[in-house]
Amino acid sequence: MVFEADHILYYGMMEGHAKIKGGKVVYDPQSPVNPVSFHSTGSTADDLAVVINYKEARTIAKSEDENEIRKYFFEQEKVAVLVLKMGPKGAKVFTASGDEHIIPVYKTTSVWPIGSGDVFAAIFAYHWMEAGLPPHEAAQKASFATALYCNTRNYRFEVKNAKEYIQPLKISDFPKGKVYLAGPFFSYAEKWLVNEIRNALRGLGMNVFSPLHDVGEGTVEDGVAQKDIDGLEECKIVFAIADGLDSGTLFEIGYAIKMNIPVIVYVEAEPAKALTMLIGTKCLIEKDMTTALYKCLWLLAENE
Repeated sequence: MVFEADHILYYGMMEGHAKIKGGKVVYDPQSPVNPVSFHSTGSTADDLAVVINYKEARTIAKSEDENEIRKYFFEQEKVAVLVLKMGPKGAKVFTASGDEHIIPVYKTTSVWPIGSGDVFAAIFAYHWMEAGLPPHEAAQKASFATALYCNTRNYRFEVKNAKEYIQPLKISDFPKGKVYLAGPFFSYAEKWLVNEIRNALRGLGMNVFSPLHDVGEGTVEDGVAQKDIDGLEECKIVFAIADGLDSGTLFEIGYAIKMNIPVIVYVEAEPAKALTMLIGTKCLIEKDMTTALYKCLWLLAENE
């Protein structure tokens, strides 16, 4: 059975694949592990827009090179529009006619990522298929609506005064400056958390200096303290894990502040009164890890 319609928004599914025939079609594969290309489902479209995150695109195109990814989708998939979603970096829009646009990310006070990809694809599909906007304009509206969703976790996409606290940030390329990852690593749980955050920062395209990974455990006699300071002085921003108020981490935060290096403090369990000096020296305090990670990229990009 083939589902037919003039306009179709097609989300990829884990359990199987629909077969469709459409006029204008927006396809979002929705599988970071095993994404499937549109035409491999047996579907057809007169005008196909693929809305896909960068990891999925690399997997389908079997290349990490952006030019090769574009070549695959325009030559093999015959897309009219390719929208590459870049997470906290925003998105890029390419068309078969050769147009290219960088779509800004919209900075929010908090970030709730679950369902954000669905929102982006749906809003883009509406504005491209139903409203008839050019792809880059549809993508920009989708980016803003997604920011509203991530900030509020609801589906009200027209919020009064939203533009006062949700601001666009256009990032042409991933920032090159290093992030210094400060945090205790004395127990297994602490090492696990440092490792997870390091992987997340790198997964978002950031270069990371981690004392645990790049210096290792040791003693004063081994020169560990000076090696950590040397690494800190080469970094553009500090991401600090402050739960437990480890003395070494607090020292690194203070050292960074003295050097005018921005500091993002990820802390869930400590009361505000225990963070007085950090708050008073304008460290950015975040209790949610995803929000802290996204804001780290945004702040790093703004300070390039």
